[in-house]
Amino acid sequence: MKRVKQLLFAALAVLAALMVFSFAACGSTPESSSAPASDDTGETKYVEGTVTDAAMDTVTIQTKDGRQISFATEGADMSGIADLAVGTDVEVFYTGIINGNDASTVKVVRLRETSAPAPTTIHGTILESDGSTLVLQPDGGGAALTFLVADADGSEANGLVVGDDVTVTYTGTISGTDTSGVTVTKLSQSTADAHSQQTATSAPAIPAHATPPTNEEQTIYGTITYSDGATLTIVTPDQLTYSFHVAGADANEANGLGEGDGVHVYYVGTLSGQDASNVRVTRLVQNPSDTGSNMQHKNGTNVLSGTITYADGATLVIDTPSGQELSFLIAGADSTGCNGIAEGAHINVYYTGMINGDDTSNVTVTKLTQ
Repeated sequence: MKRVKQLLFAALAVLAALMVFSFAACGSTPESSSAPASDDTGETKYVEGTVTDAAMDTVTIQTKDGRQISFATEGADMSGIADLAVGTDVEVFYTGIINGNDASTVKVVRLRETSAPAPTTIHGTILESDGSTLVLQPDGGGAALTFLVADADGSEANGLVVGDDVTVTYTGTISGTDTSGVTVTKLSQSTADAHSQQTATSAPAIPAHATPPTNEEQTIYGTITYSDGATLTIVTPDQLTYSFHVAGADANEANGLGEGDGVHVYYVGTLSGQDASNVRVTRLVQNPSDTGSNMQHKNGTNVLSGTITYADGATLVIDTPSGQELSFLIAGADSTGCNGIAEGAHINVYYTGMINGDDTSNVTVTKLTQ
């Protein structure tokens, strides 16, 4: 009988020890970086890592030992995540077994953010913008960067257009020119480039273009064929038609422009053929001869501005703002408004008649001014 009692006490001691061990193993334990056990005890474990990709019901992390592991997160508790963005450090709590990089058999219980990614800013000039994508030329030079901005906070952007300065706030890491690993959170326009709210709502979005614009102010001259306060259409003396968005442009020197008036359109950006959608008009200046009257252009006299490439007193050759080279016979023209006609000088050619392409044989030059 005594022997039976001794065996019974021994068995109870072993059972108690097993229960203590079992209770101690019930909490969450970190996943070892070494190969996991071959069986699943059903306990909740966790693995730490940095988010490298996040999609609907899926998240991929890079662990501290360099593994890329993708988890299905459907049904998981995400309350501990403020923003599951690339670059966020997280803990993934799960049951089941991770085999190397394979987490297809595990069930994710919850995710917890361990540190919010610090925002980074970059400043530069807009080269292209279509509302969902923005191409930025960073200050200080270097290669242009392309950002996805459809979900960014644009409350401080005030209607950004090509040529504006902008600050891009983002999380994640830019690798060379690769911005696929970043999330843009905010766009902020510089104070100097901020337009009025009227401009932002009146002017349509600037579409993407192939040629980076220049930030230097340029000018083109033409006769107005349409104007409604937001859009201005002109025909140049060489019969090219351009439509400009002019809401917000400085019109202090315009003096009530109307159809038939001659106007100098000052802009930044790049004209692509007859496409002016990629430029920003800075100011409008009425041709001096039109001030106070629209009669001159309406009665058939035109003005063509250009840069002199050749002059001999009888013949004048100029390059127009559109890149066309035109030759004029100027003998008998009034040149009292010129202070020396020399190569490289800017000149205004007043004429009657019609220019056909590069053919100026049907026009008569009446006056030259500078």
